[in-house]
Amino acid sequence: PFPGPWKDGEPLPALPFRLADRGLSETNRAAAALLAAMDLLETRFEVRSLLDVMALPAVAEHHELDGGSLEALAGVLARVHVHWGADAAHRGELDVPAGEHFSWRLGLDRLLVGLALDDDGDMLGVRAAAGPDVAECPPGEWVCVHDPKTYTVQVLCVVEGHFQADEICNELDDDCDGEVDETYFELGMPCDGPDTDECLNGAYECSEDGSGVSCGVESSTDLAESCDTIDNDCDGETDEHLTYEGIDLSEVCDGIGECGT
Repeated sequence: PFPGPWKDGEPLPALPFRLADRGLSETNRAAAALLAAMDLLETRFEVRSLLDVMALPAVAEHHELDGGSLEALAGVLARVHVHWGADAAHRGELDVPAGEHFSWRLGLDRLLVGLALDDDGDMLGVRAAAGPDVAECPPGEWVCVHDPKTYTVQVLCVVEGHFQADEICNELDDDCDGEVDETYFELGMPCDGPDTDECLNGAYECSEDGSGVSCGVESSTDLAESCDTIDNDCDGETDEHLTYEGIDLSEVCDGIGECGT
């Protein structure tokens, strides 16, 4: 309660009050951070979503993060191509092709490689013949190089005739870096093919000529709008363009027979 106004030199009775309809996340910063972290578990682990949680006051203060730190972290994650997905298993749970491309696991592995280098650039002091175990890549050699594709210094397996070659979208490791089609970020993402609806029932896959990606075969196509209060064709509208005997829904109409007039 707070003191009321004065009248004739005497204070009026205090007016009791209490704020209501305020959720726990609005009044407790720690609770807000916990709820945001729990919500994150239901997402695809996009970089932006995790950075938003780290920017919450309770989290940022605990880890002594400021705007500059978060910006620097976002830059590092971009350079090692972290986009979404915890790892291959997590991506597989989201009904997209399982693989670690652009996942947190692959990005963190790339960062940890830097911690494994000695002053001479050797990986744990080992320099030996190695290479991806795929038919198109003969054995190579571990060396420390600057990779202009990822803007990082990495320990890479250099295969003569393949190193830093153009990656083609063909499910092959063209540049023999241990990754397949890694520069085609949209692979496996939902898409809408050339049909009459706007539903994302397909997934991006390599185009026939390997120069890019195209929307693969959709599980359902040409979905039409039905009169059921559901957005069947995924265009953001419900029961649109439906008529009965030429009369649009919600328009005034007459009954049938003697009741018609």
